[in-house]
Amino acid sequence: MLVAYEMVIPPSPQYITLRPVYHHHEMGLAPSVGLGVALAHPERKVVVIEGDGSIAMGLSSLVTIAHNQPDNLMIVCMDNQIYEAGGQNPTPNAGRMDFVKTMEGLGITPARSVDSPDELRRTASEFLSHRGCSFLHVPIGKRKGPLHQPTLKPYEMKHRFRSLFT
Repeated sequence: MLVAYEMVIPPSPQYITLRPVYHHHEMGLAPSVGLGVALAHPERKVVVIEGDGSIAMGLSSLVTIAHNQPDNLMIVCMDNQIYEAGGQNPTPNAGRMDFVKTMEGLGITPARSVDSPDELRRTASEFLSHRGCSFLHVPIGKRKGPLHQPTLKPYEMKHRFRSLFT
């Protein structure tokens, strides 16, 4: 499984992560990268973890994802209603955008929001075994503690990314 994310969280050794992909704070780009990887590697499950601000910033990429309908792509939106890396300012759509209805309107289904850790585990497991494109909305609180910063230089990120596919 490959995981592409822009969320400012430390990577997990449990998965092959594409973060940092090739740039720091590439707001809204993770779904596009995930689509490219999903189309190039249909044998692998690709999970994109993105923040609500970045999802809203990159809506045009979701139109392209809906058009292509990769059967191995799962998009997870972590919604804290702020721009996490941009000084924790509120997103313009905070509390007003229904991400699930937006994805359903685009044709990305199943699309679901979860309200508890147990529901998150069940739904994530269901979506990971689902053949098709799916969207999972996860409301979260604001970050506590320092912002995770990547330690790799941009050229190191590029080489790391390329090495995953050779």
